[in-house]
Amino acid sequence: MPSPDPLIAALAPITTLVTDWALWMIPLVLLLVALRFLLLPKLRGILGERRVGAVLERIGTECLHDVIFPDGRGGLTQVDHVVLTGAGLVVVETKNYRGSIFGQEREAQWTQRLGRQSFRFQNPVRQNYLHTQAVKALVPGVPVLGWVVFTDSARFPKGKPDGVCNSAIAAVLVDNSAENRGRRDRACGKPTPKPTSTTP
Repeated sequence: MPSPDPLIAALAPITTLVTDWALWMIPLVLLLVALRFLLLPKLRGILGERRVGAVLERIGTECLHDVIFPDGRGGLTQVDHVVLTGAGLVVVETKNYRGSIFGQEREAQWTQRLGRQSFRFQNPVRQNYLHTQAVKALVPGVPVLGWVVFTDSARFPKGKPDGVCNSAIAAVLVDNSAENRGRRDRACGKPTPKPTSTTP
């Protein structure tokens, strides 16, 4: 039997080390990829909710954040923010999305465009409508308005649908003064769902 090449024999420990290292790196890389695609969006959402929540807290009104309510259909629904104002309750759904957002108030799905990639997601105005209905069922007779607040990294090239604002003006959502109502309506359109009382 021929003796092994001395060079191959000398490199054997290095080859084994590289092979072992590569075998350990594969699961690590897979874990990092999974974390990036599974946890990063969740973390981004939490940070966006906290940013909008901080804006709402600075106004000095009573706020509840990340609350679970019965949905009126035998299940539960998670609401990002509920703010008590002089005009009633404001239910705020926060979206921390980047890129260009395309969608209309009544469409079931909207589109997020990041460069050449597009992603579909549930219409947040419709989603928040269900939240406002759940809150209305708990406090009959109290006016309840709904707003969807996108953080400032989202753009709406075709205009924002009614009921959608960005976090830079989130504070005016809950200030019912005539001046801020006008500013809000110019920037965001009308809240959704439509008020159930004569209070704007």
